[in-house]
Amino acid sequence: MEMDHVDNTMRSLEEARLAAQLAAEAFFCGVPVEEMAVVAPFRAQGRLIRQYLQEIAREQDTPALTRIVVDTVERIQGQERDLVILSLVTSDVSFAAERADFYFQPNRLNVAITRARKKRIILGNPLLFETQPLDPALLTWVHLFRNLYEQSTVVREVKS
Repeated sequence: MEMDHVDNTMRSLEEARLAAQLAAEAFFCGVPVEEMAVVAPFRAQGRLIRQYLQEIAREQDTPALTRIVVDTVERIQGQERDLVILSLVTSDVSFAAERADFYFQPNRLNVAITRARKKRIILGNPLLFETQPLDPALLTWVHLFRNLYEQSTVVREVKS
């Protein structure tokens, strides 16, 4: 899902809220919490997503929502779920370029996009794919990630 936020670095309120809403909606449509995970590159984003899930759980009187796994790419390694929601967070191109060795590291990208058995939803701003890493070797990975985006079904964020 294409987001239009700008200048976010390690957390995005818009993405956190949407990730929690999508996870809750999936649960209400029958996806068990054990078969869902929300993944983010930064712990700060994970904390925000958990807060929104707790809020929805209280509002909907559905405590099961708080059991949805929300974690970083590193901690989800080795696990698979039917549904994985990936929050990319960053929409600040200079921040992404400075942290490209973290963001576009091949193993991290592989883990981030291969944890889903059935459905993967990626939330992010396509500005991320404009990153020019300081290490030219990472440019290939930026391009591969951009290709994934370009070959995917893209839903644009609708502002109300």
